[in-house]
Amino acid sequence: MTISKILLGCAFASLSVAANAADLPKRVTAIAPAPLIATWTGFYVGATTGYNFFTNTSATAKPNGASLGLRAGYDYQIAPTFVVGILVDGDLDFGKKSISGTVLGNPYTGEVKHRYTMSIDLKAGYVFNDQVMAYVLGGFTHGDIKGSATVASVTASETIKGNGWNVGAGVEYRFTKQWSGFGEYRYNQIKKDGVTLNVSQAKVGIAYRF
Repeated sequence: MTISKILLGCAFASLSVAANAADLPKRVTAIAPAPLIATWTGFYVGATTGYNFFTNTSATAKPNGASLGLRAGYDYQIAPTFVVGILVDGDLDFGKKSISGTVLGNPYTGEVKHRYTMSIDLKAGYVFNDQVMAYVLGGFTHGDIKGSATVASVTASETIKGNGWNVGAGVEYRFTKQWSGFGEYRYNQIKKDGVTLNVSQAKVGIAYRF
């Protein structure tokens, strides 16, 4: 066998190996699915419904009742698991309590109404995954409560518009990048002219994130 035949044989063998390798299935690199939520940073608006109840108030009447509210805020994700933000929240409150008694020997009847609550809060959250965040909040609260009574055909009323503070906590779940639902509890203390109003609020709501 000549050297030229040996070289030709090696060349054909190399071509055959290359052709067989080209027919082998190619390895496909797995691509991890993108997270549903890229970030919690951004503005949002929301609507709430809930129930307010008074505890240990200076006044004897406790106008417990339902509420409807709106809110707006901004969150900033400062780390993969931490979020800070600011939140403005307002409620129209429908709580009322009938009152009656005697003053200076004359019977009276009346009603106490809790009309609205407004707050501005700072917020800190912990992100468990791309859809769930637990948070705490606290800040300034302004509240309005009105009482009226009729004694001997004379009606008198008084409105207490007081300021105070609130603290609370909640959990938010994002269904999509834009829509989320949340549950929240707040404790408010409002003071005015020696009267202290302690208001607990349990809320649920939805939010839209821009």
